[in-house]
Amino acid sequence: MAAEDVQQRPLDANGLRVKNLPVPAAATDATRATSDLPQPVAPAASLGASFEAARADHEHEGVHSVNGQVGDVTVQGAILTWGDNSIGAGADTRYLTPGRSIATAPLTPGVYQLPLSRSGTARRLIVRHNTAAGNGNVVVYTLLLNGAPTALTVTVPSGAVAQAIDLVNAAAVVVGDRLELQATKALAIASSGLDVQASVEIS
Repeated sequence: MAAEDVQQRPLDANGLRVKNLPVPAAATDATRATSDLPQPVAPAASLGASFEAARADHEHEGVHSVNGQVGDVTVQGAILTWGDNSIGAGADTRYLTPGRSIATAPLTPGVYQLPLSRSGTARRLIVRHNTAAGNGNVVVYTLLLNGAPTALTVTVPSGAVAQAIDLVNAAAVVVGDRLELQATKALAIASSGLDVQASVEIS
C-alpha cells in the first residue's frame, strides 16, 4: 500500500492510524461530469449553414458589396462634393472647387473638372449656403458634363442660410466623363462669402 494512502488515514483515540479506511480514488475521465469533457465540434456543413443564416440576418436590402470588393456588401452610390468659401460678389459665372476650398471659386471653366472612375447616373444635386451673406439675389447652380450643362440645376438665394435640391432631373455618365459645378449670378449679390457646399450622387 502506498505511504501516502496510510498518511491520509485519521488517528484513533490512542493516536494510531485507523486501518482499512477506504480512500477515494482520484477522478478519472470516466467519472467526470459530462459537461467537463470536450464537446464534439459541429461538422463543417453545419458551420456553413450557421454562417449563411447569420449573414442573412445582417444583409440589408439593395446592398451587395463595398467598393467592388469580394463580399456581400456593395455601395449603391458615390457622393461627389464641391465647396468654396466665396463665389464672388459681382454678376458673373464661376466654377466650384471639388472637395472644399477656402479661396474664391475661379471664373475660368474647365479648371476643376472632376473625372469619373465609374459609370452610372448623376442625380440629387444639392447646394447649401452656410453663411447668410448677400442681398437676397439668387445664385443658379448647374452640373456640367464634359463642359456642357445638364438638367441638374438648383437656385439658392443669397442673404440667408439656405439650401436647395434637385430631386427630379438626372444625367447618365460613363467612366472618363468629367463633371464640374457652375454658379451663375445674373445680378450682383453684394457679399461673396456664402461658404458654399454642394454634392451630387452617382449611382
